[in-house]
Amino acid sequence: MLARLGLNIFSTKSADTEVGLPEIEDLDPCACGFDRPLKDEREKLAGSKEPFTTHLLLSSPLPAHEWPDHAEESSPQLSAFAKELKSRKKELPGVILTFYTTAGTEENTPDDGTSDLLWFPARKRISGITAENVKLVLDSIAAGSTSILEGKLPVSDLEGSYIFVCAHKQRDSRCGYCGAVLTQQLLAELALHPPAAPVTVRKVSHVGGHVYAGNVLVYGMRHCDWYGLVRKEDIPQLIELATDVSDGGAGGWIPRLWRARLGLGAEEVANMINAVKSQR
Repeated sequence: MLARLGLNIFSTKSADTEVGLPEIEDLDPCACGFDRPLKDEREKLAGSKEPFTTHLLLSSPLPAHEWPDHAEESSPQLSAFAKELKSRKKELPGVILTFYTTAGTEENTPDDGTSDLLWFPARKRISGITAENVKLVLDSIAAGSTSILEGKLPVSDLEGSYIFVCAHKQRDSRCGYCGAVLTQQLLAELALHPPAAPVTVRKVSHVGGHVYAGNVLVYGMRHCDWYGLVRKEDIPQLIELATDVSDGGAGGWIPRLWRARLGLGAEEVANMINAVKSQR
């Protein structure tokens, strides 16, 4: 459709508004867009997220630009989950929590007080999460198995790859602006050039590092990498990485944009940082 309209999906701010992004019309692209002034962000990008072993993403029906500063305050089950996880920090080290929106997607349903949980690297979806059963779900995470959920909550395997884009506008306008544009362009590129394997794109809440917006998390079949300072022209390469299922080696990545990889230890992170520096 974008091609029929004659729009260049990798053009400047005028095209961003033409394709319909009302949630960023009140934001100044010169201050929070892709060409905003930078200081030393590029030098600090690699390793800018502390090592983590598990990433949990909990669904929210609220559009990303409507999330409050703390997205968990937008619903009882999100709040209960975040509170329970915080109380079990020592039991669940290396576990981080993010929220993703289902608004405007095929998952969009009326808010019935339940959420889905995406669990990486286990690549599981746990459905029907409420404020009342968050302890049971986190018991499952702590055990590293969904067996205790059998007969209690629906569990399924995740299919394909995921690309998560921080678009938490109320937390930081840079994330709100860049996240909205990158999500739109990712969906446009996938529509124009459908990949062989499915790729799901979702807007997510704060992932840290506002100064590195656009922040994009590519959770492919091989690796789960975090990227920062992502621009529209990087989108084809990100999609290519998301759909890479080749075997062997360290796997493809983009050193100049790299922030973190799920599951790496401190020594492995240091090695990747050195690899980034060697390519500058």
